[in-house]
Order: sequence, then structure tokens, then C-alpha cells
Amino acid sequence: MIKTRIGLFYLVLAACMVSVACSPKGVVQPVGEDNYGCKEPPPDTFTSAGVDARVVETTFVRAITGSVDFKTYPSVVSLASQAVRDARTNNYLQCLSIKRDGFTPAQVIYQQETTAFLSTKPTPEEFMKWQQRHPFPVGSAEQMKVLEREVDKLREEMSNSSQELQALQERTKGRRLIESKRKDFLDALSKGEKGQIEVDFVALNSESERFARDIASGLKESGWAVTRLGPLIPTDGVPEGIRVVVKDLQMPSTLILLSALNRIGERVEVMVYPSRGGPPAIFVGNKP
Repeated sequence: MIKTRIGLFYLVLAACMVSVACSPKGVVQPVGEDNYGCKEPPPDTFTSAGVDARVVETTFVRAITGSVDFKTYPSVVSLASQAVRDARTNNYLQCLSIKRDGFTPAQVIYQQETTAFLSTKPTPEEFMKWQQRHPFPVGSAEQMKVLEREVDKLREEMSNSSQELQALQERTKGRRLIESKRKDFLDALSKGEKGQIEVDFVALNSESERFARDIASGLKESGWAVTRLGPLIPTDGVPEGIRVVVKDLQMPSTLILLSALNRIGERVEVMVYPSRGGPPAIFVGNKP
């Protein structure tokens, strides 16, 4: 009786082993990683979607990057739409894009957006229009070149704007007898005769008035007697720069005055009136 039971046990065990050995292979397979380190979905994932795994791996990235002529191969859009129906396929294709194709973060985000649109099952024409509105981001090396060109262009525009702003500020900046020019002005005035002088500025022109007062202050400090300081509207028009009216161009005091004014760096216009009865006069006109 015991021998019969042992024989029956071994018979059942042998039957089980035969059953396992003869069962169809591939029905349940452990999920592994491919050569790129990406976790492959089970084989039935692609077949259930009606697509071939290898075709998807090579064609999908071409569809994403827009390197396929969809007019010639419209089936690519349908193939990609079928492939993205499964989340496991999406994860695998995204891993391939990063590890095999070297997608940048911006390109991975673009792939996710494209996948979402493909899931709506667009026609080839609809997909082409979508890609025209949403082009694939360029590769990192090319992107850097594009960015460098944009930065160079922006830098040039900023440089031009800065130069224009500087020129505008220079034109609008009020004239003043700054310390370095004031020193040269006083040094020149101290080397010769001094006398009386009138200083005028353009009426209702605050810039002209400030500059005239700076000059008058320097003249007084050097020993000149400023007999008049006030606004004036010339009957022959307002000049640019400084106008000096004298009786005699060869008088020592006149020569010293003109030499000092030239130290300021302003445009100086000299007018000689032999019949003039008063002292020489300085008129500070508009800024050139």
C-alpha cells in the first residue's frame, strides 16, 4: 500500500514537471532593461496596440522631431497614435529619448506635449499643422549657437542704445565749469591784466544762466570786476556757445580773457566794435 502511494506521488510530480516544461513560452516574462538601461514594457504591450515594438522605437522619435515626410508616410502618425495609448509605452519611449537620443529637458517636455496631442488621434494633416505651430526645440549644441547669436544681437542693440543714450545725455546735459576746467580758467586769468567785464545769459534759459554764473564766479575770484550779470535777448539772434564783444582785440586784458575762455572748451565767437563805450562783455548763448 505504501509503495503504491509513493509510486502515485512520483507519477503526479512527473506530470507537473512535464506540464511546466510544455507550457507556452513568453506568456509571463520578467520585465528587464534594454541596452540603454530603459525598462522595457511586456511584449504584449505593443502587440495589444497593434504595432511592432522595433518599428515604434525607431519611428516614434522621427515623428516627434518632425523628420518624417508625413505626406509620403501618413501611416507614421497613426502608428505613433496607437503606440502612446499605453502608459508603459510612453515611459519606455521617453526613457529612450533621454538615454539613447540625448533629448534635453526642453525636448522631453515637448515630447510629452506631442504625446498628449497624438492621443487625440489626429490626422496626418492635423498633426503637421500642430507641429508647424509647435516646432521641435533645436538640439543643445545648435541651441547654444542660436542663443549666442541672439545674445550678440541683443548686446549690439544694447551697445547702440547705450551710445545713443550717452549722446543724448551729453546733448541735454547742462554746461558747468567743472573743477578741472575751472582751475585752467583761473590759471589763465591770473597771468595778465584784469579789468571790468559784463556777463550776460539767454533770458529764460536756466542752463545758460547757470553756466554764465559759473564763469562770472571764476572771473570775480581771479580779480575781475563783473559790473553786470543778467539776462539778455540779442536782436541779431541767440548764438551757440560763448560770444565775446570787445572794443580792441589787441588789448592785453582782452587777450588774457580770450585765452582763459578757450581753456573751457566752448565755442567762442569774438565780435570787435571799436566804437564800443563800455567794458568787454561775455554772452553765454545756447548749448551747441
